[in-house]
Amino acid sequence: MNKVVVKINGSDYTMVGDNSESYMIKVADFVDQEMGKIVEHNPRLSLSQAGILTALNIANLLFECSSENDNLVKENEELSKNTNSADEDLKKQIAELEEKLKAKSEECGNKDSEIIELNESIISIKENKGNNASNDEFKNKYEVLEKEVAEAKERAKISDKLASEFQNKAYELQLKFTELENSMNK
Repeated sequence: MNKVVVKINGSDYTMVGDNSESYMIKVADFVDQEMGKIVEHNPRLSLSQAGILTALNIANLLFECSSENDNLVKENEELSKNTNSADEDLKKQIAELEEKLKAKSEECGNKDSEIIELNESIISIKENKGNNASNDEFKNKYEVLEKEVAEAKERAKISDKLASEFQNKAYELQLKFTELENSMNK
């Protein structure tokens, strides 16, 4: 417990409390200033009347601050909800894109395997000097598969780019959310 003597409206009062002495002096100075304003504007008031008006003014200020605080808390909660839902949406989109990218990568791997098999078949045919119809058939299959692989690789690049953009957007939103939280907490 701390104990400090303060002066309010020219009279000494002993304050006792758990707060620091400097804090109690600060509170007493505020009350003294508010009471001084009341007495200055109405010097005929008794000490008790000035004290009651001062208490009313301070209580009014307290209620205004409390109401403003409640509004800020509600606003902060709404911002947090909105940011969390946007963040969750981005995470879902990123997960979906990663799944698509994984599927496209597997598709590319399968096409590469088919190309390897066809190359081996072509080598085998060249070594066996097979008929021209067989060679043409394998060449056509090989060309079709090469085109499909090229297209699959292009789609995979686009998927990579989209996934990267969504990750960047998610990071930017997280930064904005952190800034909002920090500004609301100040």
